[in-house]
Amino acid sequence: MEDPSPCLVVKDADGAELDSIPESELPDLANVAWSPVDDRFCFTAASEEETYLYVYTVAERRYRQVGGGPAILPQWSPDGRYLACVRKEDPPAKVPSRLRWRHGPILALDARSDFRPAFTADGLCTDPCSSPDSARLAFERVRKDEFGDYGTRDLCVADLSSGRVRELLSSRRRIEWVWASGEALAATTCDRYGVPTLSLLHLDGTRAPLVTARDYDRLTPLEYEARAGRVIYRATTGASDWRGELWEARSGRPAARLPADDPAHTRHSREEE
Repeated sequence: MEDPSPCLVVKDADGAELDSIPESELPDLANVAWSPVDDRFCFTAASEEETYLYVYTVAERRYRQVGGGPAILPQWSPDGRYLACVRKEDPPAKVPSRLRWRHGPILALDARSDFRPAFTADGLCTDPCSSPDSARLAFERVRKDEFGDYGTRDLCVADLSSGRVRELLSSRRRIEWVWASGEALAATTCDRYGVPTLSLLHLDGTRAPLVTARDYDRLTPLEYEARAGRVIYRATTGASDWRGELWEARSGRPAARLPADDPAHTRHSREEE
């Protein structure tokens, strides 16, 4: 007997099947993410060679398209009020191919108002991420530099109630970051020689460097533990060093490699395949 067609299956907490969505109905179904507060989840799927954003409501056993056009990279706010995504629009012809797939205008939809747009940010943006208090949205925006190339990256934070956008820092290299609180982010930038520095970046523009690592090519912040006051980050030495090492950084203390029994290993270690 042939295997059944692939599909997305919705089950209750006891494992009983409530509904299923066949892949033939929504090809390339991906990016499934539950709302943190209710019985809705979002996902993306292809239609006519574009990717669209959908929201499924378990109580109604139905889904619908939201966002008003092609969209990728959906992300719920912690309180479930906002669903952010990157809108897919045709960029100018001179935009390099490396920026065409993951970059576009940012859109935040209000789940309490039938997913109407609550905030938009134009430009080549990517990686929207809500603050822990759900009041702000951080994202990266790429723009032209002084040479006319798309070589400048801005780390931006939007206040979702007012729509105000602040550019916290700019770099010609990749910026990696995570929220540390509603008022600060842990971000890594590189100097002109490629040496990475991990800092706490406050929304008022002040910066508190935590560690500069000349022995590593990349410092990737993974999470901020508020109770311990530490940033967990991965240090890697090159493209082939895909696992790297887990370290912690605290204000006023030297950075330290995580001991083998630290619980953060369970959340962030990459096992060999």
